[in-house]
Amino acid sequence: MGCSATDIALIAEDRRLYDLCREILGEQYPASHLVVAEARPPLPQARMYIWDYRPGLEIAWKMAAEDPRSHLVLVDRADLATSRAGTLVVLKPVTKAVLSAWLAQALGDEPAT
Repeated sequence: MGCSATDIALIAEDRRLYDLCREILGEQYPASHLVVAEARPPLPQARMYIWDYRPGLEIAWKMAAEDPRSHLVLVDRADLATSRAGTLVVLKPVTKAVLSAWLAQALGDEPAT
């Protein structure tokens, strides 16, 4: 089964982040599908990838460099020095408002009303 245009791949071990993504997508993009993926290739096909960065997860930067518009990397302030130019970066802990805004921009769709 192929991915729809609004599939989001979440590469994270944080259950709170997973729940937050599900909540936002359910409210604003009910036709979307959230896929949880492991941080290794091959990644599932998705329109947007959300990476919960942790030190040593260099694949996040590599994948984001290849397609910066499709990868959002969530980073702790202490790890910000390892970020790469041109990458979409959000400081952790991420809030619902911030993640909602980034998803709206990345998906290019108006949220459902």
